[in-house]
Amino acid sequence: MISQTSAVRQEDMEEELRAYGAVLLQRATLLLRLPQSTCVTAAAIFQRFFFRKSLAEFDVRVTAAASLLLACKLQDSERRLKHIIPVFYRLHLRSLEGDGEAVYCKRPVPNLDLRGRDALEMKQAIMAVEKQILSELGFGASLLRETPHRYMLQFVRAMMSSAWPSLMDLVQTAWNFLNDSTRSTLCCQYQAHEIAAASIFLAADRLGIQLPSRPPWWNACYTRYEDMMQIAKTMNDLYRRPMPRWHPIRRKEADVPGCLRSPETEEPSPDQLPARETSRSRSPKPAPKKVVRLTLGGRSRR
Repeated sequence: MISQTSAVRQEDMEEELRAYGAVLLQRATLLLRLPQSTCVTAAAIFQRFFFRKSLAEFDVRVTAAASLLLACKLQDSERRLKHIIPVFYRLHLRSLEGDGEAVYCKRPVPNLDLRGRDALEMKQAIMAVEKQILSELGFGASLLRETPHRYMLQFVRAMMSSAWPSLMDLVQTAWNFLNDSTRSTLCCQYQAHEIAAASIFLAADRLGIQLPSRPPWWNACYTRYEDMMQIAKTMNDLYRRPMPRWHPIRRKEADVPGCLRSPETEEPSPDQLPARETSRSRSPKPAPKKVVRLTLGGRSRR
């Protein structure tokens, strides 16, 4: 019974950490003013990578930054690593834990010196994870550029005319469902056009829009009804969960940058300290200066 309970808790923590990484990608995409296709591609890379590697082996925050960097390269974006590092550093500083969910404060945070030690450590960590992603996914990462948003727009245009009064409401609601679906592993379980069909179903159901039933409209989307219902159920379950937050995981080695390290679980060992800090700790302390007193006529001078 204890092992089953711990397994359930580990599964819940894995789902929450995956969702937290997707939320980071969404926030970083907004701050970097990137198109939504880049965020969806990064989320697909992020989710698929953790089917091959453990969450205890790779930090969620560093992996999210590496996934976004790779997605920017696949989408031919102008954003580079020097733009991504300050954004994720700022998101980390703004993230506070309170009342069981992640709260982002609005107070200003200090800028990150791109030539400083923190930026250098983040750069090395992100580049190392990016190499691991390419090693695991290979050239298959380029296939993840296909997003369900494009299919959703095509399906809606084919089923409804531009003069439909609720067309824009349907598109916007389905778009929101697709954005939130990146917090799940649906992109690794179903095809992009199947996820798009489920988002249209949920949007039409919420807005009370009657879609063509003869023949069934989901057949025109090349989607089975059973698969569409399962995807829709998974999407609905996302809204019953609280806002995801980051959980520190105890690791044998400190494999995250120092500015992101949790002192409770990821303190570096003495042999993992940077050479600069180690040399400072081993250097002898300077001897105190001696004060020489000269006595002239009964008076003392320094």
